[in-house]
Amino acid sequence: MLESISLKFTELASPLQVPAQGVTIFVGPNNAGKSLVLRELEQDISTHASVATKIVSDFEIIWLSDEQLNKDIENLTKKAPLGTSPDNVYVGRFNASGNLDATNVPHQALREFMKDHREKRWLTSQFLRFFLIRLDGRTRFDLTNDRPRGDLLGRAQNMLMHLFQDKEARKRVRDIVFDAFGLYFTIEQLSAIDLRIRLSQTAPDNDEQNWNEEARTFHGKAVQIKDSSDGVQAFVGILCAVLSGDYRAILIDEPEAFLHPPLARKLGYELTSKLKAGGTLMASTHIPRFF
Repeated sequence: MLESISLKFTELASPLQVPAQGVTIFVGPNNAGKSLVLRELEQDISTHASVATKIVSDFEIIWLSDEQLNKDIENLTKKAPLGTSPDNVYVGRFNASGNLDATNVPHQALREFMKDHREKRWLTSQFLRFFLIRLDGRTRFDLTNDRPRGDLLGRAQNMLMHLFQDKEARKRVRDIVFDAFGLYFTIEQLSAIDLRIRLSQTAPDNDEQNWNEEARTFHGKAVQIKDSSDGVQAFVGILCAVLSGDYRAILIDEPEAFLHPPLARKLGYELTSKLKAGGTLMASTHIPRFF
């Protein structure tokens, strides 16, 4: 998605170009600007017009081939709500608050601009930004909040609805959480209105998403995640967010916060393993050996 970013510094005559594919770590003390880089980059990508920035000068994208764009459009069309115009591509993501952010993009303009390598900011603000997620310390704990259950037969309106509906994504989160803590990640739906994350000492069975006595007993013995430590909440919340979408650019501020070193390194491993070819992971951190 991102090929490079350009950063401006007062001591340099021209911006410094930094390759963006793979893993990039910004290390420094507080107030050094490392977190600001991530905020400005997200803002610049998400805005059609150029915005005033202190550090980020510009960015360059990886222009999608016709084959890749057609594949993306085909996959997105399968997930589009009923009634979506065939002239549009429905694209969405779960934002840093865990809620759905989605829009419709006209096919013709998307194909034309991508093929001609023009209107970079239109492409990023209208399409490519939905493949980017930025996580920071302020929103990290919100990711494990209870979420409205909504209509489970319809399109997921929040991150927990998506994980509840997507067995494969839920299993990926569960496997990593069990490897880290020896506890089973599960989403409990027995509240009148909400979905809640719980951690169980016993593996869930086919009754996990039921309302019968077995399901009530299973979830009743599991611990609600808000009763777990800050480290567990931070780790699980980040995992849920990153594994809930097709993210090709992950920006994360101080991912090691609240995590002891082995758990921080495990998170770093899982985040880098999530990257696809050409993907971007940028982190601001106080620990240069985080990954």
